[in-house]
Amino acid sequence: MNKDEILNKAKKRKATDLDEREMQIMLKADRLAVIAGFIICIILMTVKMIAGQPYYDVYGIGCMLMGCQNLYFGLKVHNKSNILLGIGWTSLSVLITVVYIIDVLG
Repeated sequence: MNKDEILNKAKKRKATDLDEREMQIMLKADRLAVIAGFIICIILMTVKMIAGQPYYDVYGIGCMLMGCQNLYFGLKVHNKSNILLGIGWTSLSVLITVVYIIDVLG
């Protein structure tokens, strides 16, 4: 790449675009957030099991985490398998949440 190509690329870049370093930091932050979400889900599920309460809502939250992550990634990189996984996880989350609501209210 020569000097002019680099300058043109830098001019086309939006002020809100992340550079490679910032993208790597964001990816690690997202990964950490999902792991922390799953840890909280496991803690809540354990407490609900001990208390004898239904815990399907925690499964629903975990499935929604996976669904959103896969769906967003799949749509951004145009990966059909991730899009299908995202739709599957999100659908499962909705189903589990509906079953939980029926169990609690019914």
